[in-house]
Amino acid sequence: MNQIICQATIEDLSSIREIYAYYVENTNISFDYDTPSIQEMQLEMQTVQLRNLPYLVAKDSQTNQVIGFAYALPFSKRKAYDCTCALSIYVDHKLQARGIGQQLYHTLEQQLTELGMVQLLSLVASDNKSSLEFHHRNGFVQIGEFPNAGYKFDKWHSICWLLKTINAYKITSKKDTL
Repeated sequence: MNQIICQATIEDLSSIREIYAYYVENTNISFDYDTPSIQEMQLEMQTVQLRNLPYLVAKDSQTNQVIGFAYALPFSKRKAYDCTCALSIYVDHKLQARGIGQQLYHTLEQQLTELGMVQLLSLVASDNKSSLEFHHRNGFVQIGEFPNAGYKFDKWHSICWLLKTINAYKITSKKDTL
């Protein structure tokens, strides 16, 4: 399957919500109990885009159907964190392990590098081995684990914080490089 990666639009939200709903309703990959409404997802998309951060979709190049999405959320509203963001990547569960997530991640990191981001964070349930492996293959390191941090499906789940530094030269710069 060939896909194209592009900026998400409001018209993509229904498909994005459908992809995300599977993870909310069937997994502990998302700690949401209920699938957000289209309006809630639109607000999150606008938050991302107002900060000039990427909110991407992967579309099947033949059908133009959304098959995955990825975005970078601001880590905090505080100015000191302007070069740090948290990543989220979701692929249609029926299309896992076909390189869609990798292509989304590659494009996301490329755009964040161009934007001057320095720290990329990802929060992953500790029993989500495929996501942990994906992040490690992409240069993330685990910097912490929070035991029993979330409760879903009648079970406690631990979470891992993962970090990747890009634009490392900014860390050693003596002047403000923002």
